Amino acid sequence: WVSHISSAMGQTSGAEHEAIVASTKVSYIGEGGRLFDVNEQISGSYSVVSRYLQTGYLWDTVRVLNGAYGAMSYFYSTEGILTFMSYRDPNDLSTTLAAYDGVEPQLHEDASTTLAASNSIDLTRAIIGAIGHHDGSAPSTDEIGWISLMRFLKNESPELRQRYRTQILDTTAIDFAEFADRLSNLSPTICAVTSKAKLDEFNGKQDGPKLKTILSV
Repeated sequence: WVSHISSAMGQTSGAEHEAIVASTKVSYIGEGGRLFDVNEQISGSYSVVSRYLQTGYLWDTVRVLNGAYGAMSYFYSTEGILTFMSYRDPNDLSTTLAAYDGVEPQLHEDASTTLAASNSIDLTRAIIGAIGHHDGSAPSTDEIGWISLMRFLKNESPELRQRYRTQILDTTAIDFAEFADRLSNLSPTICAVTSKAKLDEFNGKQDGPKLKTILSV
């Protein structure tokens, strides 16, 4: 069934920018794409970068400065996909998407300044946050079975997990710069839950992507 599904997925068209239109004063704006191709090696250090973005730049820009209730960054290490999301976002789509566009230059700047400093507090905090999120709390009895199944399906050996943890702990400013380099080549897809007025305003601009309405509620 794997070959059948792979073949079917290969025949699908490229992802479109999509929107769900709702009667709402706030939006939920997501953007993401594939940073790594199939069979590329993915370092655990990149989970540190994602954690750093969520608790640093995205939090400060999308939430604190622009007023969204939440801002998130997720890096899926098994798929090589990175996503940014805002939650209960009062801004127009262009403002939040511009903040996402600012991630790459901000990472380059931080990698050459604060993160490169000896005994960088920002880097240490990012590593602690990533390793805590990776290990988590002790799983319940129910969770153990599910975790074991997922590890089996993903072919995750204890050695692989330990190597990933070691890469997290050994993260340096160089890893942030390399992550930023990959972001510069990213062709992201946009998805949003927003009002008709905000969507029309965004799509009405001459330049930039257009979002296709897939559902109105």
